[in-house]
Amino acid sequence: MAWQQISINVPHEFVEPISYVFERYGHGVGIQSLGPDTAAITTFLPTESQSRMARIEIGVNLAKSIAPLGDLNITLLDSDTDWRNAWKQHFSVLKITDSIIIKPSWLDYEPKSSDIVIELDPGFAFGTGYHPTTHSCLILLEKYLTEHSSVLDFGTGSGILSIAAAKLASSQISAIDIDPMCIKSAKKNSSRCGTTELINFYTGTLPHKNIHNSEYDYVVANISARIGIEKSSEMLDALKSGGILILSGIINNQAIETKKHFQTKSQIVEEYWKEDWVTFVIKKFNE
Repeated sequence: MAWQQISINVPHEFVEPISYVFERYGHGVGIQSLGPDTAAITTFLPTESQSRMARIEIGVNLAKSIAPLGDLNITLLDSDTDWRNAWKQHFSVLKITDSIIIKPSWLDYEPKSSDIVIELDPGFAFGTGYHPTTHSCLILLEKYLTEHSSVLDFGTGSGILSIAAAKLASSQISAIDIDPMCIKSAKKNSSRCGTTELINFYTGTLPHKNIHNSEYDYVVANISARIGIEKSSEMLDALKSGGILILSGIINNQAIETKKHFQTKSQIVEEYWKEDWVTFVIKKFNE
């Protein structure tokens, strides 16, 4: 079977959406940083898979309608190589903080006693730790989470934030996502990390019958600014009085609008910037 390598250079804020498209329709996805602003994303596909190639092109063209991206580069490959697994060479162990480590499942890593290791197998889901918003959420979870606190992960994606919260707080976590593929991937990642007993996964959105008002000490949401504003009441309702919302996924030109919206109903405790993305730490008013 003849194979082709498909790659594209994108700004860091487009790493996860383009990776999702590549993983969904290609065979694996590799991510390689090219500097502070750009990353190369790679996947592999049999040359005969024309319908899958067409879907990749549609996804990339949709992204291009939002921001300027590089062109798709297509290279024919040696048929003797196992291209189904070649994408794995683009991943490495990722150190988020002094203690939080993201480890692809196929790589070896000798942890220190203080390490919190999150082992992921990149699948059909957002959230690998390579995007600034995921990175920021992990840093802020480590900073703010207290032991035995309850956490809701809204828009869980790969489950990376739920897994981190479970390992940091050693308590019960709820995770919800509207995409069943994300929930499937998150459950597998949670099982791999040994946090299955600590995380309840739900398919859907807020409000949800299994997620109750005033139930959580923390809500973490790595979502878009639009959804953050649309679901602001539901996220704040889920928090206990004085609880903390860690809200990410907000590009710089959406920061002011999002901040003004939440200031009318809560207190902005911290703004954490990484590249062009801001993460807000928001405290629910005491009731």
